[in-house]
Amino acid sequence: MGGLLEHREIHNLYGHYHHRSTYEGLMRRGEGNQRPFLLTRSLFVGSHRFGFVWTGDNRAEWTHLAASIPMILSAAVCGVSAIGADVDGFFADTSEELHIRWQQAGIFYPFYRSHAHMDTKRREPWLFSKRSLDVVREAVLVRYRLLPYWYTLFAEYALTGDPIVRPLWWLDALSPHFQEEQQAFLVGSDFLVRPIVRPMDDDQVNGFELDIALPRDDNNVWIDYFSGLPFFPTLSDEPWVKYGVTLRNIPVFVRGGTILLTKERVKRSSTNMFHSPYTVHIYPSAAAEGAPGGGVATGRVYVDDYNSFEYLRGKFVYEGFAYYPKARDNEARDARTKDEDAESTWILRSEALPLEILDSNDEPLTGYLSDFPHRESEKLPHLSRQSQTATNHPPSSQRDALAAKKHASKRTIAATSTDIPKGHA
Repeated sequence: MGGLLEHREIHNLYGHYHHRSTYEGLMRRGEGNQRPFLLTRSLFVGSHRFGFVWTGDNRAEWTHLAASIPMILSAAVCGVSAIGADVDGFFADTSEELHIRWQQAGIFYPFYRSHAHMDTKRREPWLFSKRSLDVVREAVLVRYRLLPYWYTLFAEYALTGDPIVRPLWWLDALSPHFQEEQQAFLVGSDFLVRPIVRPMDDDQVNGFELDIALPRDDNNVWIDYFSGLPFFPTLSDEPWVKYGVTLRNIPVFVRGGTILLTKERVKRSSTNMFHSPYTVHIYPSAAAEGAPGGGVATGRVYVDDYNSFEYLRGKFVYEGFAYYPKARDNEARDARTKDEDAESTWILRSEALPLEILDSNDEPLTGYLSDFPHRESEKLPHLSRQSQTATNHPPSSQRDALAAKKHASKRTIAATSTDIPKGHA
């Protein structure tokens, strides 16, 4: 090597090749059609191809909760997005407040897992207070509801390399506020999360206000995921908003202009949610009325069978959606598929789902969204050639027959329909 390369620079190749050889062995055992699950701590360039990563043995301390976020973000922007930290901390005993805050943060790690050393006190959520159990249960339910979104992000990470979680400078690289931000981060392009990484002071037990910098773009609104209230970044050089925090919540925002598909019917496991219906949430952009993009929302979803490599043979759905207010067409586009002769097909329904959205003056705006493709058989979901693109104009009789379902937010609606397929994502 001529002294140009030190051992420490390639030491982790040892762990990398253990990881790779285990992956290849599991592939052979599964005859090449069962996706292996592997978890490693040691990694090197390219290890992301073979499994998940965790950040190593941490401690049940507030500083370790805070450090987990820049660690995960740094790995993600270097190509290692399937990563997480031991929630609650591996060593030492956790407190109830730290347990709550780490669970609230952990549900937004790409890899979410509670893990502890055998000599620590047990920390199952039901071993703390009833209040703590309720808060942690709700956090876990949020993770399950958002599984379609997470799965789509992982698919796009595999297809494009875009990080699953991203630092705020991903949206505004020139802002010094976001260049230096260590605690807030993006999940995909549509969620902004700001975990609470320090204990509350005695005078904060009933809640406190937190200053949060929100990126500005053409949509110019971020919606509180839990309350549905809109937050508008200021136009000054200080893009801060004040957010009320209690023990029951952390700041989680959805970007205006987003269509989000969730599974609200949570069951005992994601396997049991295979046939749960989807809920469509519309978060319109806040561009000025009449301006290009005003009130528009877009989204996408990726679906396959979760387990096999059949997606490499075209057995998948990758679908885009668009919502337009008032008279604009509403579309489902960009399905990517290969096998046009598959027995099981997804068909775009000719109807559309009516929606009602209230503007800032509480005046209703009516728009229509193409329904999600419907899976007609229990076999692998697929999209037929004739349904790859559709634009719908719902008849007036249908508009009158179907009722709009409003969300509590002035700018957000969660529209639920039993006609949305009992598929999976």
